[in-house]
Amino acid sequence: MAIAKMRRVFIVGLNDEKERTLRVLQDIGVLHVEPFTRLSSAAEEQNTHIAQNVRRIGQIYESLKDYRNPKEKSETFFSGEEILLRAGSILERLQELKNRKQTLEKLITELSVWGDFDTDYLKALEEQNLFIQRFRAEGVSQSEQVFPEDVFVQTVSHKSALLFFTIRMGHPVDLPWAVPLRRPEKGLEKVKEEYTSLVTEESKALKELSLLASRIDALRKVYFATLSEVKFRECLGSLYADELLFGVQGWLPADGEKDFFDKVTSTGLAITCLLYTSDAADDLLCVDLGGRRIIKKQKQQVQKGTLALEHSSTTERSKQRQTVSVTRKH
Repeated sequence: MAIAKMRRVFIVGLNDEKERTLRVLQDIGVLHVEPFTRLSSAAEEQNTHIAQNVRRIGQIYESLKDYRNPKEKSETFFSGEEILLRAGSILERLQELKNRKQTLEKLITELSVWGDFDTDYLKALEEQNLFIQRFRAEGVSQSEQVFPEDVFVQTVSHKSALLFFTIRMGHPVDLPWAVPLRRPEKGLEKVKEEYTSLVTEESKALKELSLLASRIDALRKVYFATLSEVKFRECLGSLYADELLFGVQGWLPADGEKDFFDKVTSTGLAITCLLYTSDAADDLLCVDLGGRRIIKKQKQQVQKGTLALEHSSTTERSKQRQTVSVTRKH
């Protein structure tokens, strides 16, 4: 992390080169642009969508870090976009597997008391007017356990509660002192089979995530590229612009002036730069993180300058395309 003094700079250029100019400034990576006007609703909506994508990439990146394994190394090249799509899909599937496993674990615990049975066969019996039902009763005395005479009853357990099932021809049993249990989606053995298959699928997914995590640096590049796009769209929508010209106001590291102007000049862009070097304009700090700059103002208020733009005639505009003017004001 490096901290550097910043200086205010104003840039004026031709409106039809606005987007290209901002792309160049972004690629140079040394200029912090301040907004001149508020974003339009359309631009704000577009920027919100990109910002949501940034958060999604960040979440996948942070999740993927948890699956890094020094022993796992992918020999296959994955682009950042491929990692994003694949890792996002696997993480979603892992959550689905986790939820389903929890459901099956509860079902296995419940059915272990009753044993295995075929739910499809139970349905077929009901179509023949033979009803097999499960019940649960708590706090019921022996004298209260009254059954119709045409009902067969089989007790399964007395431990935490009274569990039993009934068999009756003609129609279902209605017992006011007991709670009927719904028919499970499948029998015990089929539940166990599904659970085993989910564990196998989960193991494969975890291994693939581990391989993708070994290429996580590619995803990090996608994250910063998308983050830069958010900043670019924000700058594009908030700078000054009229029919002919646009204006950018921002901050430049004091020790990077020459490099900045050399790079801008080499692009051939028709822009004018006005650089302030007074003490009042130096009152800003820039924190450099991995080639990207996050601006942090000091406590004292920075006096903001104003940017005055004059319309150019058609002839002047033509001349501007062929020149780059750099002016320094002390």
